[in-house]
Amino acid sequence: MLNLIISLLSGALLAVLLGIWLSPIEAVIPGVVLFAALYFLLARRAMKRLEAIFLAAQKELMAGRIEKGIKIMETARSLARWQFMVGSQVDAQVGMVLFVREDFKAAQPHLEKAFSRIWIASAMLGSLHYKKKNVEQMRRAFDKAVAVGKKQGLAWQVYAWCEWKLGNPERAIEILSRGSKALKEEDERLKNNLLALQNGKKMKMKPHGEQWYQFHLEKMPVQKMQQVRFARR
Repeated sequence: MLNLIISLLSGALLAVLLGIWLSPIEAVIPGVVLFAALYFLLARRAMKRLEAIFLAAQKELMAGRIEKGIKIMETARSLARWQFMVGSQVDAQVGMVLFVREDFKAAQPHLEKAFSRIWIASAMLGSLHYKKKNVEQMRRAFDKAVAVGKKQGLAWQVYAWCEWKLGNPERAIEILSRGSKALKEEDERLKNNLLALQNGKKMKMKPHGEQWYQFHLEKMPVQKMQQVRFARR
């Protein structure tokens, strides 16, 4: 927000000053150029600071210091008054971390305010509504997820899996068909799940591995959990 205001005022001031010697049109053009250039630089600086904070938080999360990682991410909210969409990006990251650790109650308000361009956050919110059987809210969340992640085969399959589990195989087939058309390259796992549903069989999500289990829609096999824990030590 403040970056935009500073850029607008700087551009307007330059236009006014130049207007003393130049025509209005001649004065406005440099003002617009200054506004665009200054806003680009200020926004870029803010996003670099945000990226640095997220990288520092990620190190803590990878080391298993979850609470500390979340606290570091929360410090990025100070940038929200300077730059648009920073707050929603913080909510997306915090919400996803809380969801993965199964703190669903705490995760939901963050996921609801999450940056709409992060499809995983929208899909996690959809998964939460699925668990609560809030079908319409689930569909709204997943519709956002596949709109942004239309090139991600997993986005379509998580949505379809929830519909299938709710007893709507035809809707699940329609979702996977849309996903198949949206993908640039053929997704073998999506294709297999689509064929399975068309033949009255079950969807199989295990081939997606940890990417699938992060949505907590199925329990990770014990052997797989042990492998993951060992690998993270």
